[in-house]
Amino acid sequence: PCKYGAACYSVDPEHRSRFAHPPGRRVACKWGSECYRRQLQHLEDFVHPGDRNYRIGLVIFRKGQRPDFQNSLWQLFQFYDPDESGHLSKDEFAEAVKACTMLETNIEVPPLEQAWKDAGGPAKGYVNFRQFASWTKDCLALEYPLGLDASSVSRPCRFRLKDGAQCSCAAFMPSPGSDLCECGHKPSMHRSDFAQRTMTQFLEDSRDSDTKHWVPGQEGLIKITDEELLSKLQGLLTATHKPAPDNWTRDRGCSLHGVNGCAASCASRNRQPVPSGYVLMSAYRNQNADLWQKYSLCRTAIAEECARPCKEVIHEVRDVTTSRRDLETDLDPSVNEWYLFHGSSASRCKSICSTNFRLAMAGTGATWKDPGKDSGTPLYGYGIYMAERITKP
Repeated sequence: PCKYGAACYSVDPEHRSRFAHPPGRRVACKWGSECYRRQLQHLEDFVHPGDRNYRIGLVIFRKGQRPDFQNSLWQLFQFYDPDESGHLSKDEFAEAVKACTMLETNIEVPPLEQAWKDAGGPAKGYVNFRQFASWTKDCLALEYPLGLDASSVSRPCRFRLKDGAQCSCAAFMPSPGSDLCECGHKPSMHRSDFAQRTMTQFLEDSRDSDTKHWVPGQEGLIKITDEELLSKLQGLLTATHKPAPDNWTRDRGCSLHGVNGCAASCASRNRQPVPSGYVLMSAYRNQNADLWQKYSLCRTAIAEECARPCKEVIHEVRDVTTSRRDLETDLDPSVNEWYLFHGSSASRCKSICSTNFRLAMAGTGATWKDPGKDSGTPLYGYGIYMAERITKP
């Protein structure tokens, strides 16, 4: 084995053939995102910014070489997420914070504990990309391109040629038998103007484009008066109602003892009847700009993940009863975006619309509980429960 082990950055063919090195790690191309070589052997031998394994712990840098984040927060975040979890642990977050000083040298970085708290890390033990991007904007005043693209926009090539001119390729077109574009450059070099937006620009655009149907100047729960929309919502209730007999769930409880009033076996024998249908009496739109922007950013990040070439996992778009529904905004089928139901009391629904879902509340709702207990173990584990059918409470 090589005496330097995983830290070896020698790319000499004789050295590589003579000494064994830990698997799964590749040497970073010294030219980074400015590399103009298109030979497949070169692309196999060296890892480049934007590659799936261009991540800390998986890439070997030559002495003096630093990571290349392709001028985007998304690439920086991906680099410090080696297990592709979509989250940064506290240690990974600490490294990402240090890397922010590579983007802007004049920023002041707070102590780690304060930064971790400000980013929301203590709540779940990790931060996602939305939290990280928000933290860089709010706490570092870092206005840097997010690097997230939309699924419906064209992606011109951003590669700079030797003479400084930008590649003339207007959109990514896969080259047969290769992961490269027909122009010879990688997918990661193709980014739209959409991806060049900073966090501030993203929030402004999502507010202006995704909330056109909102009642201007009002926040919170706004009663819907549009008869056409109310009719569509009623159609959603009707279409998602599952007919008897196979539409009972244990959360509906026992016809003799109610919910959580007896053993599950008793409730199963004496099932509470399921309504034969539902009539919509009223509906409200949650005009919470903060929650909508958080959702919009997470959806865009998921779309970026789904667009990435992947040989191990097949992304299959599925149709369910609540998918491809035309209500007020278009759903994005490229990320399996659906409408879903969540049942709760009126007071809890108002709380959710104000402050979002809280995982700490899992098991306190209609979950089956032992007598005398305030919470129970959710049927499929702790999480946020949604349903594509109105008959699932």
